[in-house]
Amino acid sequence: MKLEEYECRGMPQDVIDFKDQVTLILNNGRYSAIVVGTAPSWVARNGEFVFFNSSNVTRTYFYNNGLWNYLETSVTGGPVSDVSNNLVTVSNNLATVQTTVTNGALKGWIYFSGTGSLSIDDSFNVASLTRHTTGQFSIAWTTTMANTFYAISGNARRAAAADYGGLLGMSLSSLLIGSSRLTFVNVSSVQEDPSISTVLMTGDQ
Repeated sequence: MKLEEYECRGMPQDVIDFKDQVTLILNNGRYSAIVVGTAPSWVARNGEFVFFNSSNVTRTYFYNNGLWNYLETSVTGGPVSDVSNNLVTVSNNLATVQTTVTNGALKGWIYFSGTGSLSIDDSFNVASLTRHTTGQFSIAWTTTMANTFYAISGNARRAAAADYGGLLGMSLSSLLIGSSRLTFVNVSSVQEDPSISTVLMTGDQ
C-alpha cells in the first residue's frame, strides 16, 4: 500500500503532516512523489512537485505562485537541458531589451571650448580633439564605429561679446569610423570657432 500526494490535496495541513509521517512507514521509509504521464494542471500549494515521464522525456514539475514550471532531462538522466517555457520567454525578452538598449545608447559625446586655449571640458569615448582651421574641428573616438553610417548632433555658442548666447550652425565635413570632422558657421555663413560646443554621437560599434 502507498499513500500518494494527490490523495491529500486540499486537506488541512495537520492531515498532510500526518500523511507524510504515515507515508514514511508504509513506503519503507521512502517518500513517494507523484509520477504522471501528462503535464499537471491542477491548482497546488507552492513548492508541490511531481515527476513527469512520457516517451523519452522526463521532467520535474514544481508549483510556484500560480504556475507549474519544470526542469527537463533526457529519459536516461543527465544535465538539465531545458527550463520552463516561462523562463525561456523571459530570457528572450531580456536579450531583446539588451540589444535595443545597446543599439540605442550614446556611443560618444563631448563638451569643449573652441576659442582661446582649446580644451575638452568633459567627454565620453573621446580620444582627442583637433582644430584644423577657424571653425573646423575633428573629434577622434576612442572606440571606433562599425561603419560610417552613424549619427552626429549638437549645438554651439558664439564667442562674440556683442552676440553672447547666439548660436552657430554645425555641419558634418566628414565621417570616418574613428573620427568626425565638424564645421561651425555663423548666420553670415562665415566659419567661426565656438566658445562652447556639445556634440553627441551614436550608431553601431
